[in-house]
Amino acid sequence: MTTHPEHPTLPPRETGCLPQPGHTTRKSVEAMSKANILIVEDELIVAHDIQYSLNVLGYMTMGIVSSGEGAIAEARKSRPDLALMDIRLKGAMDGIETAQILREELDIPVIYLTAYADEGTLDRAKVTGPFGYILKPFNEKDLSSTIEMALYKHRMDRQLKESEERYRQLVELSPDIIVVHKEGRIEFINAAGARLLGADDPGTFIGNPFFGIVDKSFHGPLRDAIDRIARQRESHPVLEGKYVRSDGQRIDVEVVSVPITYKGAPAIQSVARDITGRKRLETQFLHAQKMEAVGTLAGAIAHDFNNILTAIIGCGNLLLMGMKESPLERYVAQILSSGEKAANLTRSLLSFSRKMESHPEPVELNGIIKRIGKLLARLIGEEVNLSTSLSDRDLMVRADAGQIEQILMNLATNAKDAMPEGGILAINTGRITMDDQFISVHGYGAPGEYAVITVADTGQGIERETAPKIFEPFFTTKELGKGTGLGLSTVYGIVKQHKGYINVYSELGKGTLFTIYLPLIASKTEEKGAEEHHFPPTGNEVILLAEDDDQARDLIKKILESHGYKVIATVDGEDALDAFKSHSDRITLAIFDVIMPKKGGKAVYEEMAKTNPGLRVLFMSGYTAEVIEKKGVLEQKVNFIQKPIMPDKLLRKVRDVIDRE
Repeated sequence: MTTHPEHPTLPPRETGCLPQPGHTTRKSVEAMSKANILIVEDELIVAHDIQYSLNVLGYMTMGIVSSGEGAIAEARKSRPDLALMDIRLKGAMDGIETAQILREELDIPVIYLTAYADEGTLDRAKVTGPFGYILKPFNEKDLSSTIEMALYKHRMDRQLKESEERYRQLVELSPDIIVVHKEGRIEFINAAGARLLGADDPGTFIGNPFFGIVDKSFHGPLRDAIDRIARQRESHPVLEGKYVRSDGQRIDVEVVSVPITYKGAPAIQSVARDITGRKRLETQFLHAQKMEAVGTLAGAIAHDFNNILTAIIGCGNLLLMGMKESPLERYVAQILSSGEKAANLTRSLLSFSRKMESHPEPVELNGIIKRIGKLLARLIGEEVNLSTSLSDRDLMVRADAGQIEQILMNLATNAKDAMPEGGILAINTGRITMDDQFISVHGYGAPGEYAVITVADTGQGIERETAPKIFEPFFTTKELGKGTGLGLSTVYGIVKQHKGYINVYSELGKGTLFTIYLPLIASKTEEKGAEEHHFPPTGNEVILLAEDDDQARDLIKKILESHGYKVIATVDGEDALDAFKSHSDRITLAIFDVIMPKKGGKAVYEEMAKTNPGLRVLFMSGYTAEVIEKKGVLEQKVNFIQKPIMPDKLLRKVRDVIDRE
């Protein structure tokens, strides 16, 4: 036990049967572990009497001080668990002022000691939040019970403050929008929530209607949920809807609401998580799934459709060759024209599905745009002004130049249709770096350097509900018979096939902007001289043909024989091998369908090459490039021709393969 030097130690009072200082009971030992107490009392006898009683009860005393200044100094040094404070201390600071400092600065609970006090003094004392009063003279029972209650209340108060502080930190650090509302008005909003809703100061929301931040489409479901919570005082499952930012922008949110007590009254806490990015990704994923499904369908029909077109176009050409000044010639020409349109339709579907054969090579985008500029100008007509602004730096990408031209022509055609009264078509190019921030904001992309092509018009624009559908095949806003609905789907397919990205932004009455991103490469353009072809109209070589489709086989045989070639026609891979064994020394060229019953074209050729390594081969197929690649044909850069087969292309290809050294 220590005493403050302000007071000399007095002898203990005589109390009969009470234990003397220095003697402790079991109860005293237990109590001594409870608290260290500072006595602040300016009457010495009273102070020592209190100290004696505390020791008897088993409490430790930090000392006795007689002034407010001394109490504050001692408390800062020894940090007692409790202060017994005379409410009417003499000196510059009375007990109330001293207690206020102990509570606010040091969080030390205070019990006031008083013999009497007027109402004004008691009112002042209440402001300091005392943990009890002890009237002089006191008895030890009242002293012990008042101290224990004060210590308990202080412990509970501290735990509550710690809990509130943990809750406050949790709320402030949360990235979600946390709103406490009562009777439809906002009582509290966290800083992160205010920022997500477009304001730096949370105070701008306080007192405003809660449903002012909720989109009207979400009012009904959320109001019903909150009404049930208010009645049943139970939380409600997560709801999906939209909140409205201060700038009017909508954000997608997941909201869960729970009943709480806020400032002593029932309230509702609604926690909303911003899921705008996730919803955008979900939409893009569903769109990609839909596009992939249509692409799979396109690939599935390609083989049979191309075989049918091969027969139609081939037979039509044979008919046309035999007609000289016949009145029926124009009908055959119409058949061929329709067949070519059907073939183009198939190619558009395959381009959309990203499964058409492509020949990518290093090309410079600015050069392609310059080269096709005059054609685009004629395409859009005189009423539409073509404006181009090209990057000062070369934009090298690995692409099929013909397909890039097709993208520009399709977009230009769409722009022309959107500007019936005339306008401006602007084509610009540039460079961009896709980083994590770009990908996070736009919801698509892969890190790297990209060439950017923007195609903008000042046309009618696209409605918000229509924009997500424009890349779907056969979707069109044009009148019946004025559009196939494949123009933009073909653009989409080509961009994806080139590992690029395409985005559209449009406003009604203001125009539309398409932005295309293609990965940049460092290679230089591979210059190619103009190829000259001199194909003789006939040949006399022996050709082995393997084709499982009867119509296609008969047609190809007739085309080749009509130009002097001798054809050995077989129906599948095994039939072709048998024929080869009998005529291997005569055969100059083998033409094989890639996929046939019993044995595919590549397997047949590899077996024949063991006997005749110099055998020339030409593969053909109506399947998509994706399927053919799996068969190991395209990746080996062998000779290949895609169905539907045009007679003139077939003859040129055959002659080229035979004559090649």
